Amino acid sequence: MSERIHFENVNNENRMNLRENANIHTGSNMEVSYEFTKKLTNIQKEFDKETATVEKQRQLRNLIVPTHDKLIRLRLRELDQPICLFGEGAPERRQRLKLIMVELGEKEGMPMNIPEELMNLAALQRKEREVQTEIFYTENDTKELLKKSRYFFADYSFKRVKKRIKKQQEKKKFFLEKSDLITAVPSEEIFDNDQSLIKLKEILYEKKKLLFKMKNFSNTQSQIGDKRPLSSCNFSNDSKYICTGSWSSDSKIWNSSSSSKVLSLKGHTERVNDICFFPFFDTSLLSQYDSPIENDDTDDIDNPSINKSNNMEDEDDNDNMIENSTLHLVSCSADSTIKLWSVNNVGKSILGSSSSSSSSSSSSVPEDEETNVKKIYPIHSFDNHVSNVNAVKFHPSGLYLGSVSHDTSFRLFDLVAQKEILLQEGHSRSVLNLAFHPDGSLACTSSNDSVCKTWDLRSGRSIFDLKGHITQVITCDFSPNGFHMATGSDDNQIKIWDLRKRECFYTIPAHSKLVSTIKYDKNDGNFLVSSSFDRSIKIWNCHADFTLVKALHGHENYIFSCDISHDSSSVISASYDRTFKFWE
Repeated sequence: MSERIHFENVNNENRMNLRENANIHTGSNMEVSYEFTKKLTNIQKEFDKETATVEKQRQLRNLIVPTHDKLIRLRLRELDQPICLFGEGAPERRQRLKLIMVELGEKEGMPMNIPEELMNLAALQRKEREVQTEIFYTENDTKELLKKSRYFFADYSFKRVKKRIKKQQEKKKFFLEKSDLITAVPSEEIFDNDQSLIKLKEILYEKKKLLFKMKNFSNTQSQIGDKRPLSSCNFSNDSKYICTGSWSSDSKIWNSSSSSKVLSLKGHTERVNDICFFPFFDTSLLSQYDSPIENDDTDDIDNPSINKSNNMEDEDDNDNMIENSTLHLVSCSADSTIKLWSVNNVGKSILGSSSSSSSSSSSSVPEDEETNVKKIYPIHSFDNHVSNVNAVKFHPSGLYLGSVSHDTSFRLFDLVAQKEILLQEGHSRSVLNLAFHPDGSLACTSSNDSVCKTWDLRSGRSIFDLKGHITQVITCDFSPNGFHMATGSDDNQIKIWDLRKRECFYTIPAHSKLVSTIKYDKNDGNFLVSSSFDRSIKIWNCHADFTLVKALHGHENYIFSCDISHDSSSVISASYDRTFKFWE
């Protein structure tokens, strides 16, 4: 190895002496310093590259360009660019115009010199960009029902808000008082003498126990749910049963402890997009079907019976608004229908055409798969949507039903009157999901137009839009605390919104592919569960800066749906690989 010269020749014998007695850097130190500087340079280059990508996406999002293909071609010609490339369609051409404008620093998307025959078209395009200030109404022949529902939503939500805030204030006061006392006198004797501190210790212990359990979640059960991919899964209100929807148009109810099939739901003619249990469903009704039994006769059911409770004024009883209901599940499908189900309606078709078609399609299912498994048929069907129904949810009261569709609408149904009472338009593209506020006052809809709209059910107005995602917003959910909300998007991110400030206060770079489902835990909103097309389910701690608690891997393909049990002790997921899995 050749020696290096630093102002004078330094041999190997006095190298160490010079290093100790003088501020002279030897060759080895310079090599280490060079390597460190090189790494810092590479990191800086990567950071600059990511920053430039984000800035480019922001500019693309803010650019306003025409939507008509003739105007796009005219603008490309003005920029000395080819007006058409091989295999390029109108959407690709519009995106190329955006990219060219960003590279050239252009801000005006409309052509400078517009021929007379296109002047009216250009004026129409500019008019479409103007913000509508007038109030928009949708005509409806159920005005009285809608007016009645507005009063109900106001009365119901005011009571729930009062109860929730009171509970939160008492909890906060309790923790503040006891935490100050523990800090002042840190002794174990305090917990032995003060009953309230014993309660505090139990609460903290349960939280730590649940967190420890989630960190050790693993796949405990796996079951093939259908012959085609599973699109949806949800727990019942006591987590003893789950329901799954499939691309084969069939839905099923399963026992969550044994993963055994309990009932099969026949009625849709195309893939099932969403299915969920009634909020106050008595799961004891399913116990008679849990074990294989011979076919028996059941009573006919002509309509879903839903009765309002008479003690609405009692705050302690306002959570359970329905008694003796024969409505147990609801599902929606790509056949543009929403169907209501009762587990008592076994083996009998009462809807005629839709059920008869499902009966004929059920013959294609192998006999060994359906042996000793009873089938139930829908008791009512809503056919109001004109395109795919993407999601359906019960209002917290259980008296109303919300749905969203590819027809860009959000609709509300009165389950007592069995009528549509609201057709709400506002999104520019298909609406993918919806969620109801736990107080019952708000609804949120997510859409392909990358916007989440929040609707006040008491007035019917869109009170604010949640803008921040750069691509379609696929899923959304409200936190049980009442003032937080989460949205998941095709941009692989989860955004947490503060409804009080109407802004996003935290962004989670959650997955490497689109986020398909997000669910808060049902108790206090301490945890958030997300699923993704990257084949993983992730659990996030909402009280520790949304740190990752556990990443669950096991599915072989895209995960379409997930849910967390009401006691937060287990998670379920449904996938394109035709299986649903339990994580405990």
